[in-house]
Amino acid sequence: MSLIPRQFKWLGLILIVIAGFLYFYFDWYNIRLEVPVFAVYSSFMRTRYFVFSRTNFTDELTLLLALAGFMMIVFSKEKNESDEIKLVRYKSFVQAVFINSLFMAFSILFIYGSGFIAMLVFNVISVYLIYLIIFAFQRRKSQRK
Repeated sequence: MSLIPRQFKWLGLILIVIAGFLYFYFDWYNIRLEVPVFAVYSSFMRTRYFVFSRTNFTDELTLLLALAGFMMIVFSKEKNESDEIKLVRYKSFVQAVFINSLFMAFSILFIYGSGFIAMLVFNVISVYLIYLIIFAFQRRKSQRK
């Protein structure tokens, strides 16, 4: 898989900031964006399959913006993309997936109810966040050698 140009890191960062702002803005002012959506599966009042329904789209909007932003940052090239950086990327990815899996196993065992649902939602971006932290440390470590 080839990486996207380096300039997308800035766009990704902007999307993450916008997502964070919108999340707190929608929550603070209790704003709801009721829009029609196509649902493969819906179980609010009753269970339905393959239906159009109106729903509050604020959570989905902020999560999609954050996801797109993190993906742009993670999959953007570095200034000097080398074989060594590719190896650091690979090792960081493996570590991030492992740590995130432990995090999810902990959540499955010890968090219940709506807190668990919140952990599942956070899991959408947590692997990217963990990867970026590990990659930053590993890249610095490799540059010192």
